[in-house]
Amino acid sequence: MTTYSVVEGDTSAFNGGQGKRLDAFGPHSANLILVAKRLDPVCWMDPTQEVPLAVAQLGVNSFGATTGLGSEHGGGMHAAFRSGSVRFINENLFDEFLLQLLEGTSETVP
Repeated sequence: MTTYSVVEGDTSAFNGGQGKRLDAFGPHSANLILVAKRLDPVCWMDPTQEVPLAVAQLGVNSFGATTGLGSEHGGGMHAAFRSGSVRFINENLFDEFLLQLLEGTSETVP
């Protein structure tokens, strides 16, 4: 079991169980989240258990959520970026900023 996952969607790094070419993203794609902490543990071998972008957009540790992005540690979650860095993402991050990180369009990282 694992509590780390990729986010899957049309504008994220993964879609339909397939990764995308990193040159398909814009000039800020170093700020693209590739792997994120999730609330619910899943089998690490099951490719159907990725976090959908629509669920990830609800935020980190969304109130009452049992699935999606987040951590039992409270306050936020860890995410790994295309740049190779790992950062703590605060649960109070604006939803629009989180979406930009999931799509690799943000000029900055938290």
